[in-house]
Amino acid sequence: MSKTRLKSKKETKYKKIIFACLDEEIEVTVMPKGSEMDHKAEWKEFDSRVKDEKELWLQEYDWFIYDCATGDLTGNGKAEAVGASEDASLRVVQGDNGSVLWKFGAEKFFRAVITCIINDVNNDGKNEVLCGGCDKKIHVFDAKGEEIWTFPTKKWIYVIRVADITGNGRKEVIFGSRDRTLRVIDYETKKELWQGSFEDQVRHLEIGDITGDGKLEIIGTSTDQVLKVFDNTGKELWTHEFEDVDYSGIDYRTGLFCLVGDLTGNGKAEVLAGSEDGTFKVFDETGNVLWMKKFENVVHCASVADLTGDGKLEIVIGIDELKSGNNLLVVDGTGKEIWSVKTDPVYTCAIGDITGNNKPEVVIGTAESRVIAFEGTTGKQIMEYKMDNYVRVITLGDLDGDGVLEIVCGGKDCTLRGVKYKA
Repeated sequence: MSKTRLKSKKETKYKKIIFACLDEEIEVTVMPKGSEMDHKAEWKEFDSRVKDEKELWLQEYDWFIYDCATGDLTGNGKAEAVGASEDASLRVVQGDNGSVLWKFGAEKFFRAVITCIINDVNNDGKNEVLCGGCDKKIHVFDAKGEEIWTFPTKKWIYVIRVADITGNGRKEVIFGSRDRTLRVIDYETKKELWQGSFEDQVRHLEIGDITGDGKLEIIGTSTDQVLKVFDNTGKELWTHEFEDVDYSGIDYRTGLFCLVGDLTGNGKAEVLAGSEDGTFKVFDETGNVLWMKKFENVVHCASVADLTGDGKLEIVIGIDELKSGNNLLVVDGTGKEIWSVKTDPVYTCAIGDITGNNKPEVVIGTAESRVIAFEGTTGKQIMEYKMDNYVRVITLGDLDGDGVLEIVCGGKDCTLRGVKYKA
């Protein structure tokens, strides 16, 4: 069968292309880059706004913020902030004042940078920045922005983790991709150690010792709402399928997310997962459901920490809007509710000491553009900061080196911001 070359007949500013092929015209819509989209009318002009006193800095991008991370890259005891955007950019800023240390855009990346983390991946005692996205590569940059490592793959990269999976003292790079695989790469040799196969795109990964044997397992989830657990050699230990529901009408899709934590105190980390089918489940090492909660809407996020100071882990669970009942919950390791509040749809959450009282607080980002902080033990609201569209990501870090955590948040208003707690 011969191949017919497609010739472009017309191209609009929104990349709708009509191709002439034989006697037919085929219309193909190509996703535009963020910088090509006319979206600025939706948000305020930030140079004329009144700055909130809690705001340390604001960085404006050309498109939505997809991910962010914090960590001390320069070794000065202050965390830098990294923001990844759908405008094909990665930007590293000083945490205390927001000045740009280095950045890359469309000259380096294609379309969108989807994921970023900070980790000492080469064990040299200094942190590096890792990122990936639509250009189908993992990039590693040193503190000065020099690219020191890259690894190509077949499809878009959605999530990256770093850990010593093999136990040999070297770290591996673990990532999930649009090509329906989880891959483990030896950072030093660039050798692919193994793959885990899925039936759909791999969007979330977590790592922990769930069997208690001193070796790490990898948990991955895919967009068809399937969770799989692999041992450190790539053997699939168990799988669990959630209901694949249609939530195409919601503005923000979290997908099936996962995390780990030793809730029972038996030396084995349980696997926790929240789904678009409205369920939050906790699994033991063999995949048995220890307990679950069912909600009438999407479970968007969760975080685990010792909130009460009793040496046991509690869980924060954030849910979309509910017709009845509270949609931000803190429960103990058995699922018993400690406190809950009704608030905006909760898209993202984090736990850490932002007040300096040596007690962790709960920080959330919502669909109503709010960053809200609560006392970890009581659920009392202690702070609110307003963005200009919904909050997609939140992470915490000591941005000014005072020993207390600050908030880095990003969202649909195309900004990455540093925020310091003030009552």
